[in-house]
Amino acid sequence: MNLLHVFVVLVSCATYISCDDMIYNYASCNHGGSITPKGRTTSRTFMLYAYKGYNLLTVLVNGHPQKVFNNTVFLPSNEKELTVTAFFSPQSKPNDYGQNVGILYETWFNAINAGGFRPVYPEEVPSATYRYWGEPAVGRYNSDDERVINIHADLLAASAMDYIIVDYSNNNILDPSLHNPVYNLLNIYQNRAQQGIPTPQIVFLLSASDNQVALLRDLYNRYNHKIFYHLNNKPLLFPTKPCTIDGCDFFENREMWGLLPQGDNRYSFMQLYPQNIVNGNEQIAVSAAQQETYMSLPSAHSRKYDFRTGGNTGGDFQNFDDQWQRAIDNKVRTVTIKAWNEWVAIKFEQGYTDQFNADQSNDIEPVRGRFGDAYYNRMKQWIGRFKSL
Repeated sequence: MNLLHVFVVLVSCATYISCDDMIYNYASCNHGGSITPKGRTTSRTFMLYAYKGYNLLTVLVNGHPQKVFNNTVFLPSNEKELTVTAFFSPQSKPNDYGQNVGILYETWFNAINAGGFRPVYPEEVPSATYRYWGEPAVGRYNSDDERVINIHADLLAASAMDYIIVDYSNNNILDPSLHNPVYNLLNIYQNRAQQGIPTPQIVFLLSASDNQVALLRDLYNRYNHKIFYHLNNKPLLFPTKPCTIDGCDFFENREMWGLLPQGDNRYSFMQLYPQNIVNGNEQIAVSAAQQETYMSLPSAHSRKYDFRTGGNTGGDFQNFDDQWQRAIDNKVRTVTIKAWNEWVAIKFEQGYTDQFNADQSNDIEPVRGRFGDAYYNRMKQWIGRFKSL
């Protein structure tokens, strides 16, 4: 008799927990909720329960969303071994500030990987070459990978992320290798929304040319408006420079770039501590590491940067924690995080640009090795605290 092997991952407000139990050992974790077999131990019917103060977000079976009826999930009968993932999220109370959180999201990996997956960078590589600083926990992927898009959406929804910021800041939205994966992402997000699966909304960051703004308007007309994040009853757009061309008034515009000086409607996706606070208390940037020139230089603020000493002398989360604390102390409404999944940087003669190694990088997506899912969990904790103000 083949017993069903169940691996259960429960995501709560503070902990990413995994249990590895045979079902006759009552597979459950006491964080956020539980999943237990119904009836005989060989049954493929499981009950899901969210604990007080938590909601069941979604259930994945072998990485695919599974429908839940009356807290019951029915597992496929044609597979002997299954991975069941249940996501629980803390219930958030209404707040007076309308807090929202967005995170930069890259869709450039089809183009980056066109010549084959490049290894994590060695010390000596040619200039003008892209290299990974680490490897995602899900493995290296192309941006149109349906499995990965769904995993990302589930993780981000479980963290209470409001929207992803699709980053075209240095890319041509008209390039098929770049925009075809985005169409795939939009289709998947729309399907998830139609099925009621919790999913972040979408905002675009791009240089506002006539063609690109026209294409964005076409996307908004083609897809369900509910998958796009709105501000002041308009779809939000982050142009890299003030948007003055025809069609810009269709969007609610906020100029966005890294290290922007203080100014009305000027959002930064990255700032050195103490970060600027924009439009009163409207927006602040939060990131795990920052650089003014090259991330590989000693002058970069690594994940361990401590403003108290002015050096990279703190613990693994020092920089990230300090930036989040500033957002909370000032009761800012919008937090912009850099970044979910940049992963690669181009090498110039002077060094690597935006990412370099485990310490001198700012990706939050779980990684194989050093940090694992620790930064994801830390982000989730801070978002929960931010939204409970």
